[in-house]
Amino acid sequence: MKGRTEIYGWMERLLCHHEYPLQKRRAKGLLRVYVERMTGFSQAQSTRLIGDYVKVGRIAARPSARPRYQRHYTAADIALLAAVDGSVIIGKITSVASKPLEKGQKVDYELSFSAKAPLAENLRQVV
Repeated sequence: MKGRTEIYGWMERLLCHHEYPLQKRRAKGLLRVYVERMTGFSQAQSTRLIGDYVKVGRIAARPSARPRYQRHYTAADIALLAAVDGSVIIGKITSVASKPLEKGQKVDYELSFSAKAPLAENLRQVV
């Protein structure tokens, strides 16, 4: 079995075929163990999914409950910053351009993100 949705579909068909809610305790235990061995899920996960099937009649992926924060910087911005920082370490950028910014001073890195110079300084402070 490949993906989570495929596994969930297989589990749902299996439990429906064997009429899981109507089975006795021993048969339910055997079905749960069979599901664990065939899917590689833990006992807790298989029990949770079977419980979802009994309550709702379906096994579906739950949306994540973790908060999703908006990304301020794209992967391209971070890669570009890494390239600039690498140049500073190697010594390709002049020492004037690599000095810390003073209040009100602007630096143009002569790269495609000169408008994002505060990005570079903010990320460097975090690291």
